[in-house]
Formats: sequence, structure tokens, C-alpha cells
Amino acid sequence: MNVKCHRLLWFVVVVLIIIAIPFSACKAQAQKEPIKIGLCMDQTGFIAFAGLEGIKGMQLGLEDLFPGGQFKGRPVKLIIEDAASDAGPSMDKMKKLVEGDKVCLVIGPINGGGSQATFHYLNSVNIPRLDIQPADIPHDFDRTKPYTSYAVRGSTTGMAYTMGAYTYEKLGYKTAVVHTADFIAGYLFTGGFKKGFEDRGGKVLQEVFYPPGTHDMTPYFIKLQQADCVCAWWPGHDGLVAFPQYKSLGIKMPIVQPEDGGLTASPPALKELGDNAVGCVTASIYSYMLDTPKNKAFVEKYQKKFNEIPGPFSGAGYANMEMVLAVLKATKGDTSPAALMKAIRGLKIDTLTGPVAFTQSNNNVSTCTPMVLKINEKYEPVVVNLPVVTEAWPTKETQKYDIKWQ
Repeated sequence: MNVKCHRLLWFVVVVLIIIAIPFSACKAQAQKEPIKIGLCMDQTGFIAFAGLEGIKGMQLGLEDLFPGGQFKGRPVKLIIEDAASDAGPSMDKMKKLVEGDKVCLVIGPINGGGSQATFHYLNSVNIPRLDIQPADIPHDFDRTKPYTSYAVRGSTTGMAYTMGAYTYEKLGYKTAVVHTADFIAGYLFTGGFKKGFEDRGGKVLQEVFYPPGTHDMTPYFIKLQQADCVCAWWPGHDGLVAFPQYKSLGIKMPIVQPEDGGLTASPPALKELGDNAVGCVTASIYSYMLDTPKNKAFVEKYQKKFNEIPGPFSGAGYANMEMVLAVLKATKGDTSPAALMKAIRGLKIDTLTGPVAFTQSNNNVSTCTPMVLKINEKYEPVVVNLPVVTEAWPTKETQKYDIKWQ
């Protein structure tokens, strides 16, 4: 090889090295960039305590599951914004997380209006969401199309359907009246209950709706007809008003809740309700009374860190962080939307709150295991049954649920 060829070869090598250096630097930089998880959680407003519980559960999950707060050398950051228990702030803060903070995945909000409002937005920007509560697709969305929100704990109506079936088959009640907050989550929860109850042979005699934030429930309570039970969904601070007023009026109908409203499965709230909640039977996404080794360890760590007993959203928050870890392991740290969503859909994981796997027939709805709890005289939500539910996504045309009682 002559001198000219040697010089040309060395020139090519030097050029390739110069070109490769920036790419290597970019790759190294990308490997060190933080993995940002957006938490759009209700920290103020009528369901604030549920949002605050969820944040604590996720913070403990980050600390417990990600040594040093990292995944494969990359910091994992929880960026928290206040959904304020309202659709408007939920949308504003979700946009800030996605467009400003550049998060790769979001969790929340809890409030039904915010969850449904941000559903469309997240779908349009192709950002995956792990719902922390049971969630439904907005009715104006074409359900044959793919979407980016994942109902980790099943649908709102599916959970409530189970409780309706349980009320008829296990509690033995044949008639019911409905009393609920007049907004979207109230309609979904009590609508699912009514469907499950009536599918088994029960009869809902009456439905009474009150404006959220009502301080005097008396005008609505005195309208209630006599039935075997009342299906009551009183979320957040509404329940702190409703339970004592219901009892003070001497109404004897047992209270059955399609979901605990963030109250009767939450130790701080239940302590405040006291005798007013005793005897209530509710469905919940989690209870600190769950008798498993994993849950006992979680409760101990939670109490040590926060000096309180975990509520339902504490457990759900921790379970969501278990899912985040499993997803990142499946993608080997790839945080692109396509990789994350493929991994989420393929997950089969036993979390703190129970097994999670997404059914293949109904897009992004997980099989769910709601817990049925009864409040005892010690103000404890005791697990009395764990029905296992596999649901086809409910529509006006078809609702299919396979319920296996344990």
C-alpha cells in the first residue's frame, strides 16, 4: 500500500472517530437522563385524602422498589401536580406534565371528571396512563379504536356490577334504593350496581341524586322509599356529612356501597366516621387488613415512614409502582410510548392489591379483584369476600361478567 493510500485510510478513520464521538456522548447522556413519571393526583378538593394517600403509596414504592431511586443507572423521578378534584385543573396539570415536564408515563387523576377529560388528551399525544382507580372509557369515544389509558383495577361499572351481584347473591337483599352524588362517577358506580343487582333478580325501587358538596342531606334522605338496603355512593367529604346524618334520622336500611368513596376503607376517615359506618358493606380496591405476607410487610413499612395506617389508595399507589418497575424491566429501560404500551399490555403481575393482567378482548381493561369489606365495631374494614371478576368492556349493547365467588 502506497503513502497516499495510508494517508487516505488514516483520514477516513479520523473522520469516523470524530463523527462517532457526539453519538456516543448522546447515548451516554440518554442513559443518564431521568425517567419521569407524572402524578396528576388530587391533593385538594373533596377527594384530597385519596390523592394524598396515593402519592404516599407511590413514594414508598419508589423508595422500596428502586434502590437509590434509580433504574439501570437512570434516576426515576415522580413529578407531582394537583388535580384539585376537578376536571379543569386536572387537564391543565396534565398538559403541564406532558408538554412541560416531558414525562413518559402518567398516573391519575382520581376524580372521574378529570380522568375522563384527560383520557382524550392523553390519547391525542400518545402518552400511556396507568389509572390508580377503576376507570371507564368516555361514552363519546369510539371503543373500537386503540387508546393509551389502562384501567389497572378494572372499570368503574365492572367493580360496581360485582357489588350489585354480591348484594343479591351473598347478602340476600332483594330490593334496593340508590342514593348518590349527581356527577359522572356517581352514575357509573350506581349504574353498574343496578345492572349487577337486577341481572340476578333484584329490583331497584328508586334513584335519588344530590348535588356534590351538599351539607344537608336531609331533604334527599327523607325521599327514600323503604327497601332491603340503600346503595349509597358518598365520595370524599360528602360521606363525612352523609353517614352521621343518615344515622341521626333513624333510617334502618343497611348501607351497601358499590365502592368505598375513599372513606370506609381508609383508616383516618373511618376513625372520624366512628359508629356511623359500623355495619356498612363496601367494595374496595385494597385494605390494610388483607392477610398476605407482602401486605403485612407493606403496612409495616408504610406505618414506619408515615406514622399512619395505609388506606386503599396507598396500596393502589404502591401496586402501580410495582407495575412501573415491571414495565421498565420488560422494555429494558426503553421509555418510548410504543415500548411502554406494548409492555403494559403484556403484563401479568401479582401486585400488592392482587393479580393484574389485561384481557385481550376488551382493549386496556385489566381483570380485577375487588375486595368486599364489612365495617366492624372496632372501626376496621374486615375482608369478608374476594370475588374474582373477568369482565368484557361494558357497552350499552352488551355487558358480560364472569363472577367466581371464593
